[in-house]
Amino acid sequence: MYIHGFNRLIKNNRISSDKLIEVFSCLENEIELYLRKHYTGKDFVFFLNADALVPAFTITIVSHYESKEIQGSVSLVELIDWYKENACYEGLEIVENQLNDDSKEDDSEETFPDSVRTYIKIFKT
Repeated sequence: MYIHGFNRLIKNNRISSDKLIEVFSCLENEIELYLRKHYTGKDFVFFLNADALVPAFTITIVSHYESKEIQGSVSLVELIDWYKENACYEGLEIVENQLNDDSKEDDSEETFPDSVRTYIKIFKT
């Protein structure tokens, strides 16, 4: 699920971090209540992704298996603060590398920016 509408408010500094945290916490709680109501004895993983390059927030919910390790979660506060600082609202400038034959470099290890952060929570029904 793509969370639409926050970017304009964030870009124009018309919504506080506290309000964003409140909204995402409310969504998280309502999803958990729904899952508890309709599923018994099943675990789910809630992912809230902040992608600075798109820029967008997305929510994904998947079944959880105990043997699968969940890694890479940041706190909700850290996620919101990082997104507000790094979102590319105006897009990215694409620059072509122009190298002459004498100074070709090994591009086998490309460096990609840290563009996605994730908040993860496990729901046990």
